[in-house]
Amino acid sequence: MIEEIIGISKYYYRHRGIGGIIKTNLKDFIVVERYSDELEKEGNFAVYFLKKKGRNTIEVIEEIAEKLGIDVREIGFAGIKDKSSISFQRISFPAKYKEKVDNLSIKKAKLFFLGFRREKIRKGCLLGNLFVVTIRHSKGDIEEWLEKAEKYGGLERGRSPLPLFINYFGPQRFGNLRPIMHIVGKCLVKNKVEEGIKFFLGLSFPLEPEKTREARDYFFRYEDTSHSLKIFPKELHYERKILEYLSKKGKKYKDSLKVLPKNLQRLFVDAYQSYLFNRFASKLMGRRKYACLPGYKIKDLSEEEKEVLEEEGISLSDFRMPHLPYLKAKGTYRKILERVEDLSVLSKDPVRIRFFLKKGCYATSFLREVMKKDAFLLEFKASKADYSTAGLERKVREFRKILTEL
Repeated sequence: MIEEIIGISKYYYRHRGIGGIIKTNLKDFIVVERYSDELEKEGNFAVYFLKKKGRNTIEVIEEIAEKLGIDVREIGFAGIKDKSSISFQRISFPAKYKEKVDNLSIKKAKLFFLGFRREKIRKGCLLGNLFVVTIRHSKGDIEEWLEKAEKYGGLERGRSPLPLFINYFGPQRFGNLRPIMHIVGKCLVKNKVEEGIKFFLGLSFPLEPEKTREARDYFFRYEDTSHSLKIFPKELHYERKILEYLSKKGKKYKDSLKVLPKNLQRLFVDAYQSYLFNRFASKLMGRRKYACLPGYKIKDLSEEEKEVLEEEGISLSDFRMPHLPYLKAKGTYRKILERVEDLSVLSKDPVRIRFFLKKGCYATSFLREVMKKDAFLLEFKASKADYSTAGLERKVREFRKILTEL
């Protein structure tokens, strides 16, 4: 399975999935954030609903900050929403910017004023996300699947009949078309920044567009930053920023890291922690309720977790990262199994379902159970076998080898 590259190797349910495809168009995947707090008529921060279509959250936030002429860190948000979706999420600004924000025009996005709050919106503010997902070209009956899931994962155990799923971090955490984030993250944790930058620029993946793959392959082979800058597609915004720096300053790969926003650098380390959690969860499912996202403050490790860390050549103290102290990771614990809430079937042809997930849970981790497909292929008609000729299996082996040898 392709998803093994991000540590996913098990399904919770044994019965057959319904198959199908998600995200045929943006309307097929709708995400709405839910909060528990009430907004006020006055406050230090103005709160808006950001509606975006087909754009990454960080990309939109950076555009807003640039147009307002403010530091991106002044904008508060609780989570990153999938690019291939229509999403609604809250963001906050210092109240003094409200008039400017009200007059903003943003590409493929709109802002709707909601009210005020005393503090900036942060990760902890979010209750969870409501999803409305359309699955097209399915081959099974969704209600029949849910009945079997309820029996296996709920009713027989005397609990809520709503289905359980393994609480994996999904492909979005690592890169939907190129799962590279955790590989770069391991490089940063291990103080191999130069390798990390080279992988970020040059490791291609078969799910990417052909021109992107060709540009990455050229850089990886020749490390010619000037010509690479000419051929790298304009949408590869961060890669181009690094190439611009390297072209001007020479091949100072370690120094080039600073051109990336710190929140993106943080995501690299987060992704590596997430990969390790996925591996832990695959081994501990059914044995423990929690697995760790490793960090220097974690103390209670199972034998299975110790074994994975040994295989990875990683110790908990590595996450102190004295070479990049602003990225150090304390670590935490995360539930291995989670339960879907407020689940309802809106239609059967095509399948359209609505459900709520707690913050930090990934819809793709539940949908892969429903569809019984590799998490990376939920959006594609092709199966794993169809991609073997495109070098996908070879690339998966290459990525796994890199992770092992770092």
